[in-house]
Amino acid sequence: MSYSSSVQSKADYNLAIVIPAFKAHFLKETMDALSNQTDRRFALYVSDDASPHDLFSIVEPYGKQLQMHYHRFPDNLGGRDLVAHWRRSIDLTAGEPWIWLLSDDDIPSSNAVAAFYATLERTAGAYDIYRFPVSWIGADSKPCGPGYEFGHPQFESAYDFTLRRLSGEAYTCAQDHIFRRSIYERKGFVAFDLAWHSDTATYINFAMEKGFYTISHGRLWFRQSGLNISSRQEREILMRKLKAEVAFLDWVQSAFLGFPVGQTRQIARYAGAAAIVSVVRSKLSPLTKIYRSAAILPHIPISVWFWVCAHIFLKALAAIERRLVRHD
Repeated sequence: MSYSSSVQSKADYNLAIVIPAFKAHFLKETMDALSNQTDRRFALYVSDDASPHDLFSIVEPYGKQLQMHYHRFPDNLGGRDLVAHWRRSIDLTAGEPWIWLLSDDDIPSSNAVAAFYATLERTAGAYDIYRFPVSWIGADSKPCGPGYEFGHPQFESAYDFTLRRLSGEAYTCAQDHIFRRSIYERKGFVAFDLAWHSDTATYINFAMEKGFYTISHGRLWFRQSGLNISSRQEREILMRKLKAEVAFLDWVQSAFLGFPVGQTRQIARYAGAAAIVSVVRSKLSPLTKIYRSAAILPHIPISVWFWVCAHIFLKALAAIERRLVRHD
């Protein structure tokens, strides 16, 4: 099933907002946020991934206000391969030069589109990828608190961002970036199981040549509702997440192999420490019980855990290197 609204722009829009939709619980809030944008120069594409819910009845009324295209696929591809569903969702678009992959439950600030266009004009479109600061909200749509607000430097290289991301000092998600279509067509998505870290790897890849630029006057509200994949805690899902995280860390090291030796080694060290942190904090490790046993430990920021694990990792690495030197 396909539907296009009767609202048509006299000029082609430069921004495609793509929603790979499945959940109905918060979709109306997302649609409200888009209809309340102070700048409506965007085409909206709602890609229904064979949802068991009637998503069309939720989005159809907004066709009177927005240039909207709705398409329902007959098969639930996202349940098997979420990245593949992202691809086919983008395939619905009409060639707009900029793409914003938005979730069916997140909330962009009312000035987000206006802030993007203003930033694009101010920077003369010099970057391939722009990003918003992020704040977390819960199922009640209320902010999770000051500890769940994440900003970025105005400009940041892919290398610097990767170090911050591996150390837990930076947060990112698929929905907080707007990227140039040409860089997507040239490089595509980096795919991992459950799309776990696929967004991070993809955006690092997109930023390799020109870096990231932050849209400082807009914001994305990322929802932690217990319904999304990041909230699921079943053992099978946790194991798949951990394996995907290892695959991501391997990818990171490969992605920076062409960089100067010092930077390549630094990435490898951070990736190694991040792997240790992931195992310690996962519910799959006996060490997790130690992590959670003392009341104070769960309140220690992940960055502190990272530096503790990094110190241990680097000490062990240095000892191995010394043995190798003696052996030679």
